[in-house]
Amino acid sequence: MWELSEDDSKIIPALRVSYHYLPSYLKRCFVYCSLYPEDYEFDKDELILLWIAEDLLQPKENSTLEKIGCAYFDELVARSFFQPSSTSGKLFVMHDLMHDLAKFFAGKFYFNLKEFGNRHMIDSKIRHLSYTTTYEDNFKLFQEDFNGTTHMRTFLNFPLFRFQASITMESEFWLLGQQLECLRVLSFKYIFLKSLPDSVGELIYLRYLNLSFTLIETLSESICKLCNLQTLKLRKCLRLKMLPSCMQDLVNLCHLDIRGASRLKEMPKGMSKLKHLNFLSDYIVSEQEENGMRELGTLDNLHGSFCISKLENVKNSGEALKAKMGNKKHINTLKLKWVPDGDIDDIGIERDILDKLQPHENLNKLSIKGYPGESFPDWLGFSCYSNMTKLSLGCCMNCCELPSLGQLPSLQHLEFSDLDRLDKIGLEFYNKNNGSFQQETPFKSLETLKIEYMYCWREWHFPDEFDGFPQLRILSIRNCPVLSGDLPAHLPALEEFTIDRCSELACSLPRAPKLQQLYLQSSPVFTNNGEPQKVVISETQLAQSVLEYLPHIQPPSVQCLEIKDCRSAISISADYLPSSLQYLRISDCSKLTFLDQLQHKSLREIYVEGCDSLKLLPLGDFPNLKKLVISKCQSMECVVVPQAIPSLQYLSISECPSLVSLPALTLTVPQLEELHICDCPEVDCFAEEFLPPSLKKLEVTKCQKLASWITSKGLQSEGLTHLWLGPCFDVKSFPRDGCLPASLQALILSNFPNLETLDCKGLHHLTSLKSLAITDCEKLENITEQHLLASIEHIYIGEECPLRWKLEEMEDPRI
Repeated sequence: MWELSEDDSKIIPALRVSYHYLPSYLKRCFVYCSLYPEDYEFDKDELILLWIAEDLLQPKENSTLEKIGCAYFDELVARSFFQPSSTSGKLFVMHDLMHDLAKFFAGKFYFNLKEFGNRHMIDSKIRHLSYTTTYEDNFKLFQEDFNGTTHMRTFLNFPLFRFQASITMESEFWLLGQQLECLRVLSFKYIFLKSLPDSVGELIYLRYLNLSFTLIETLSESICKLCNLQTLKLRKCLRLKMLPSCMQDLVNLCHLDIRGASRLKEMPKGMSKLKHLNFLSDYIVSEQEENGMRELGTLDNLHGSFCISKLENVKNSGEALKAKMGNKKHINTLKLKWVPDGDIDDIGIERDILDKLQPHENLNKLSIKGYPGESFPDWLGFSCYSNMTKLSLGCCMNCCELPSLGQLPSLQHLEFSDLDRLDKIGLEFYNKNNGSFQQETPFKSLETLKIEYMYCWREWHFPDEFDGFPQLRILSIRNCPVLSGDLPAHLPALEEFTIDRCSELACSLPRAPKLQQLYLQSSPVFTNNGEPQKVVISETQLAQSVLEYLPHIQPPSVQCLEIKDCRSAISISADYLPSSLQYLRISDCSKLTFLDQLQHKSLREIYVEGCDSLKLLPLGDFPNLKKLVISKCQSMECVVVPQAIPSLQYLSISECPSLVSLPALTLTVPQLEELHICDCPEVDCFAEEFLPPSLKKLEVTKCQKLASWITSKGLQSEGLTHLWLGPCFDVKSFPRDGCLPASLQALILSNFPNLETLDCKGLHHLTSLKSLAITDCEKLENITEQHLLASIEHIYIGEECPLRWKLEEMEDPRI
């Protein structure tokens, strides 16, 4: 093998040797996977069902075929013939080289129409065929060359794109004729198939039939003639309304998957006769006794996940007892469903019904949805359920008391939602046992606790010196609008914490030294997904608690903090700001104050908006601050800058009617490039009476006193290139000579209602001026010179200005 040239074999010799030393039973299983398209992600359990249908597994005493197939699969993974998918932890793929190896040894017995490409390669040796093309025309061409493959055992389809298969089967589809009587595996998954012809019943050797994700509405009764059928998959058949009435004749059926077939109303009669059934995804209880709960009594061999729905059709606890749920020791996941708001004669007996549905102690996961009783039976909290890792209770509209769950030793995930009448979580929730409290730590293994849509939940009580939840990593409380009071005081393992739409909750947050992710309201408070980490505190009374929390988030990598729409009192200290913080935005917080001088070495931008009670903004050492915006702060009187902010480039102060002075910009902001002062009517001058030489753009609008000061004193800023000025009510002629810096490139004058004359003497030395705009100057009609400065490229004068019409007569193309 090592000496074969590439002409003799394109397979790497090491792979040939690896295949050579595989046991023969693994060789067959591996070669079968040549039917998969390249890079196809396949499911372990699905592949094992195909191996079983093809008789590729060697039976052993005291072991099921499923367990044997699982051992085969795990060995192929251990030998690197399969590998876990990088996109999904539950799926597997074959490396391209392994796929080539499987195809090489498959020879002509295995054929994939898409991969081989040439449909004329189809010949009588084909036993196993897969099809990946999604185009109906190609499929019809393929039919013409199909007549020789009369001994085919496998037909599998793998659409390239789910839900995009454009093949529509006719009612007399050629594949279901007598010429393929040897067929064992047949899949029409994701194909637009609406029905199957009666001829499907003639495929007497068929063991595996997959109609999942099709448009099928009814199943032919002839399917019940398939006495060798082991697997029937009808997953997500959303239009399927009923199963064949004679399904009890499928005596070898082992696997029935009807998950997501939501239109099914009940199960067919006689399901108890399917003695070999070891996987039944769902059982839909009928009102009739012959397809009611008693049919489950003999199905003790069920494995894996099992869902019982329409339990409102169970009339008494005696019927529930006939299901013998306690005998089904192989079920690891159980879902019990009632229709929410369904017709219930007496909610008093519902507790007895659920009590008689007590599952085997081997159960791992339990979900109860729509249960109409007022309380839960005691077995839910029995410590004998030592394997229970997950419990979910949802849409239990009449529930007013939670079961005692604190002593479930292995419980890791707990979820409550839509328990409409529950108003408190009391002490019995933790460790009540026959009326007394045990001393063992409650919920000692719990890692995830999620509580959602509890509209009446008001109180959460804890035992004295509560030490529960020692392993809790994730706590999520959402849509609990009347919850108030306390939260757990100490959660030593908490890493992710969510509080969403709990408007009445106002308390200290738990001590959580390992906290890494925090979510508040519906916005991400802290996310660790490769983007800038962001904190948003919005519409909550917990703002102060969250601020005190921030320095303790590990690792300290919060980069953006946003506080908005908070009605409660908020006091910000420099100690609350994480060392990694770069952006601080505060808006619409009516009770905001600062405890001390605000300073930070990493902060780059600060926004303060709509904080009506804030009188003083005390700024300290900000070596990297580049942008400062203050807006709509009605009580703001002063911005204190005791020392320089060397990097500040952008400063905007707007709608602060109480502000009387600006910081000494030349001394404190030596690198300022852009300054906006808007709607600050009490500001009457610039501190130190001059601006920093670095200033490039200046906007002074709705500041009457400051605008008057500028027009009278002028601007001493030789680096200024853009100026927007107005309104100004006491100016009749502007600009006077030397009033504006010669560096100006753009000038906007807005709302000078008494301006009568445009003084071109003041424009002559503006040799760099390129753009001039004048608006809302109703009295402006004179100009000292008919010809404006030659350097101006664009001139705009508003229609309300009389001067506009005089200049238009000049036909100057710049206007």
